[in-house]
Amino acid sequence: MSWLRACNIEQRDHVRLVVSGSIGLEPILRQAGLSATMNQLIPFEVEPWDRETATGCLLALAAEYGLNVRSEAAEEMLDHLSVYIPHHVQMFFDHVRLFCAKRGLTEVDGAVASQVYQQSMLSIRGHVELSHLEERLKTVLGPDLQPLALSLLSEAATAGRLTAESSLFLAQDHFPEHPNPQEELREILGILEHDGYLEQRPDHSYAFVSRLLRDWWDRRFGHTYTRVSQR
Repeated sequence: MSWLRACNIEQRDHVRLVVSGSIGLEPILRQAGLSATMNQLIPFEVEPWDRETATGCLLALAAEYGLNVRSEAAEEMLDHLSVYIPHHVQMFFDHVRLFCAKRGLTEVDGAVASQVYQQSMLSIRGHVELSHLEERLKTVLGPDLQPLALSLLSEAATAGRLTAESSLFLAQDHFPEHPNPQEELREILGILEHDGYLEQRPDHSYAFVSRLLRDWWDRRFGHTYTRVSQR
């Protein structure tokens, strides 16, 4: 990273360096104590689409493939997503398209959209991009902190939100001998918020940003996780 920084500074008038990815480098660099090696770069966050743009994308794709997506179906699809990440919008349409192609359908109504969401979008199989969100936690947090992160996300998915009391309970449960488990808790919550898993609400609780990710996480881990309120 130091070498890359030096090259970037030396060639700043001749070469433009763009580092892109679905998530930022900040948490990884901070954990490694290398944050300063990238402070010459200007962060630029690409926001999710707004609802109008996402609707336009669905209708344009439908026209391209000769499908009639009813307005209630488009609304149903976007309600299920809640956050209109371009790849997730296109992924949902692709699952709808395949569903219709297998059954010879040319019209998509709300029932089809809901069925595809439950059967395909929340499926464990074939979702490399969603599975990556789970796998990345081990890379970023390491084997010691990853189990607590999984519990925090499972609590948020099954309970609908992650309260301060639940967070502390889980931190103490995972690190019973640690004199100050809040340190690990703050580190993990910061990463989960930074990488777009969770967002903080006005009451200081946390909740999933994406309904798709919340529902997928609940389907993936909910049957083996016991909520804090039930312990």
